[in-house]
Amino acid sequence: MIGNNSSFEFKKFDRDQIEKEIDLEKKAEKDGSLGIPPANAKEKSKAEQLALKKSRAFLDSEIKRANNWLGPIIKKINDLVIKIERPHWSVQEAENKVEENKEQASTTLETEELIFHKEEKDVESFRKLHSINRQPKITTLTAAIVQIGIVILLFTIESFVNMELLATAIGKKEGLAYSTSVAGLNVLLSAIVGYFVLKGAINYESGSKKKLLDLFMYIYVTVIIYINCCLGAIRAIYDKTEEQVSVSGLSIGDGINNALLFWTVDWNFQSLVLTFIGVLFALISLIDAYLFKDVYPGYGDIAKKREQSRKKIRNTIENIANAIVKIFNHEHSKGNIDLKELTNRDLVTLSGEYTEVTKLFSNYSNLAYSVQRGVNEMFETYRGLNGQVRADGVRPEYWNNKYVMDEHYLNPELKFPNCKGYYFPGNTIQAKIVDVQTQLKTKHNKFVEDLNEYRKKVDQWILELKKRYELS
Repeated sequence: MIGNNSSFEFKKFDRDQIEKEIDLEKKAEKDGSLGIPPANAKEKSKAEQLALKKSRAFLDSEIKRANNWLGPIIKKINDLVIKIERPHWSVQEAENKVEENKEQASTTLETEELIFHKEEKDVESFRKLHSINRQPKITTLTAAIVQIGIVILLFTIESFVNMELLATAIGKKEGLAYSTSVAGLNVLLSAIVGYFVLKGAINYESGSKKKLLDLFMYIYVTVIIYINCCLGAIRAIYDKTEEQVSVSGLSIGDGINNALLFWTVDWNFQSLVLTFIGVLFALISLIDAYLFKDVYPGYGDIAKKREQSRKKIRNTIENIANAIVKIFNHEHSKGNIDLKELTNRDLVTLSGEYTEVTKLFSNYSNLAYSVQRGVNEMFETYRGLNGQVRADGVRPEYWNNKYVMDEHYLNPELKFPNCKGYYFPGNTIQAKIVDVQTQLKTKHNKFVEDLNEYRKKVDQWILELKKRYELS
């Protein structure tokens, strides 16, 4: 039977079958009647030799069959031994991965450091040129969303308030149109003026550009106050006359109750509230836009690249630290998994294959001795019948000796020399497996120790990296 899924079974030696094949009993009687073998014979008779030849042929056929079965078993054992004995754990693999990440990170950090220092010089030059004694303000995305949201909220609230206060005075349709228009002037226009004009008007020390911006701000403030006062006057006229006023029909001229000449109108509380809300919302929108980014024009923009480099440096250090942690965690996990597979799977399989070889050796020894006993039994049968029919009553001397099979047949280690190293009698298989298991654990423990020692060096490198790139 050839196969790796079941143990090898030798066929049983059938002495009776061989006696029938060679007709041993008849040949014994015939030889005896003829005085064969003679008294001085040293060699076995032809019948005895044939019985021995048949027995050895049976044993040889079983040896061949066993060798065919052992072929894939030995190959499997060799593969397992090679797999188990080869180096499984090496810090070199972790070192290669870490060095690759370190090299990439170092290249990025060196490049960004150069960019950072260049941009830092530009910021310092800008500071000195404009005599600024502080660092620039860099607006984050969250802050930008908040400030823009404030402008939109102010526009919405003022549009609603203006419409409520003007609807009765100039009509709902006209009130809606003018409330949104005024809200756009007060809020949206103020935001634009605050961002592009007010920053320069406040921060530029002198020059024609500052004078121009100051003039624009003066005109802007005058127009905003005037428009809101006119709206307040419209509300005051309505409250006094209870007649709706058409904004499109307003004109400057003599007389009283002219909204365009708001100082001629008798104001009341609601008209004051309407004017106050408009001016207040314009002021809030102006300040909100002024504070968007750095209040000094261009100061925040010039520092943007510097901050991007600073952020990229920090992210790169954080990423390399995280990547290295993953590398070491992976190596530890992979080492534990490999050890578990080797001890719980491969060593168990190897033990089973060694057991099969050892079992075959033991069964072969039993078979060889059973063949030896069978041969002696056939000899006794032949000699007993031969002696009974001999007329001379002679008993050849060699009949007194028992047949002993050659050591080459009796010892399986000699009959299967290529498998000698795979035979472990008694409890030596378990001792062999325990020894290999101990070696594996020792190698794995050494790997873990070396890996932890190497990690300490890498952690120290990361600390030094953080100190080096701790940019102010």
